[in-house]
Amino acid sequence: MAEDAGTGDIGMSEREEYLGDGLYASFDGYRSGCGRRAGSASIMKYFLGQTTLQAFLGFIDALPK
Repeated sequence: MAEDAGTGDIGMSEREEYLGDGLYASFDGYRSGCGRRAGSASIMKYFLGQTTLQAFLGFIDALPK
């Protein structure tokens, strides 16, 4: 799917945003995902349900600053 210039929108219900280091975050209206962009040499994408995403964010918040 083609990305709309400057918006990060790649479809009617999916949003994708570049995080850095070749990693993209996406949301399809139901789950959050992160991975490499389609078309990359190696595509690996992980999808997280809301509970798992909240646990991950809690882990990040607990890291030493």
